[in-house]
Amino acid sequence: MDSDEATTKPTIETVLERINTLGETLHSEIKSVRSDIERIDKRLDKFNERFNDVDERLDQIEALANRSRLDVLNMRSDFRQWRDQLKDLLPQTH
Repeated sequence: MDSDEATTKPTIETVLERINTLGETLHSEIKSVRSDIERIDKRLDKFNERFNDVDERLDQIEALANRSRLDVLNMRSDFRQWRDQLKDLLPQTH
């Protein structure tokens, strides 16, 4: 083995060790990121569930508002009929 080869060999081993260490670190970081993503996904699922609940409640409120509006329109019509009947029954003062 010549002197250049002797000096280079430890350097290659050192580089390979550093590459392995870097690979292990990256693997650990990727695993941590995946874990974080899973937690975020779970939170987003809960958030979506809440949005769906709110959407359903808004639909219920809208249906109630529509029924209430219909009731008010019916009452207004009944009131007009009652007023007209009352006018017919009461004597005119003019």
